Amino acid sequence: MKIFTISLLYIFCFTSNSKADSDTLLIKLKTGKSDKIVIDKIRSIKFEIASDVKDSPNTFLVLKDNYPNPFNNETTIEFDLLVPSDIKINIFDSKGELINTLICESCKIGRNSLIWNGLNSKNNRVESGTYFYEINVGDVLLSKKMLLIK
Repeated sequence: MKIFTISLLYIFCFTSNSKADSDTLLIKLKTGKSDKIVIDKIRSIKFEIASDVKDSPNTFLVLKDNYPNPFNNETTIEFDLLVPSDIKINIFDSKGELINTLICESCKIGRNSLIWNGLNSKNNRVESGTYFYEINVGDVLLSKKMLLIK
């Protein structure tokens, strides 16, 4: 049996058994619901996000590590979404002071990225040091650390 985790919502298990008449695909939601499908009966698979998932932001947001990190002039901040959303990323210094805000209106499903150019909200270059980026989607707040070296 091979197990593949495709997203935060699904776990797919493919079972190949030479003694069985056919192979099966087990689709198991992390909510506990599951279904088995005979492989030779599958022509295509289409996934739709249920309405209760759309209303629960913490089930569809993944914040990636920025790169490069440490960085010199600019760094890329990536995040994954399962539903389109308005995104706000706040950049804070090590004292907790807000340095800048990056905004992505109507971000698409899948991988998205924003670039921080090392400038504050007044377009002045910030000092070398530790900074934190915080993504805000609805009521969900995730943060990570980055290092600016000049």
